[in-house]
Amino acid sequence: MSRRTDFTKILNHEKPERLILDLGGNPLSSMEGDSPDKLLKVLGYEPVTKENPPFGKVNKVDDRILEYLDIDTRSVGTILTPSDSLYEQLSKNLYIDEWGIKRKFTGMYWDIVEYPLKGTTADDLDDFKWPNPQSIDFSLIEKYAQTAKNFYENTDYVICAEHPVYGIFEIGCWMCGFDDYLIKMAIDEDYIKKFSERYLEYQRTVSEYYYKEVGPYVHYTSSGDDFATQNSLFTSPDMFRKNIKPYFTERVKFTKEMTDAAFLHHSCGNVHDIIDEIDSKKFIDLGSSEESIIMTTWRNDEILQEALYFFLNETWPDEYYEGTTLSSLAIVIGNQEWSEIVKKALMEPGKFNDNYINNEC
Repeated sequence: MSRRTDFTKILNHEKPERLILDLGGNPLSSMEGDSPDKLLKVLGYEPVTKENPPFGKVNKVDDRILEYLDIDTRSVGTILTPSDSLYEQLSKNLYIDEWGIKRKFTGMYWDIVEYPLKGTTADDLDDFKWPNPQSIDFSLIEKYAQTAKNFYENTDYVICAEHPVYGIFEIGCWMCGFDDYLIKMAIDEDYIKKFSERYLEYQRTVSEYYYKEVGPYVHYTSSGDDFATQNSLFTSPDMFRKNIKPYFTERVKFTKEMTDAAFLHHSCGNVHDIIDEIDSKKFIDLGSSEESIIMTTWRNDEILQEALYFFLNETWPDEYYEGTTLSSLAIVIGNQEWSEIVKKALMEPGKFNDNYINNEC
């Protein structure tokens, strides 16, 4: 059975012959820093020094690693950068990106040091120099399409088109600053609407150029927009429905009209309270299934009992959806001595909760 057949079975919730292994198949599963060089050394290969790419872009995982580990996925594409924009390279470790965001490399990440729209009004958006989507490098898109076509016709790899644009929420936070943008979401509806509509049109234009060429040769495409922190959403569910979901939904819709590829969306943090919002009838109509949402979380800073309490009380669907939702829970346990504690807690969740609340475990 081919990799692609197994990939299709997994999407359809059928048992595959073998699981699909992904490493660097999309920018959300890649490797950063010096981890690729360290892995190459462990595998007995000579590392190849690469420069740190700009924010939003990642170096492709070395083919020797992918082949050694028999990885099933390959990626093409990246965030596209229009030449007619505010982009300016100030030094090796400092630049202004196409959105006017000043970023400084601090050893691991390109941290934001200036926000171009912080403190601005809705009227100010008219005077801001937005990147011109007509000035993206079309020859680069053609190159990505040729690479995807070669993978598609001459291999059985599962191919991902990396997302060519940022998410609707994150770009607002980066351009205004998280505090400023979240305040605007609460008190300045006109600003959020004007900003989001302008950026959505940019997403649409760039995506149309990109997926027209790349779309026929890929099996899934990625998307990233962090809606939450480790503990909770950035906004209330109501604010998400009002200020984020309509634009996110529209992006999924026009992307699915441009390509038959599956749509993979990544969000950091605890998005439990909007899982049912994202997995709505509107998304099901676009090709998603009622069982297609996966939530992952790390609780490595808490004691085991606190992590278990979180799993038992926060990761399940809301009561409204319980009767129609198929839920599975997978826990990766880092200590064999914990296995009996975990097993007992899951066998008697009510008793565990009572004991935890009463500080008896």
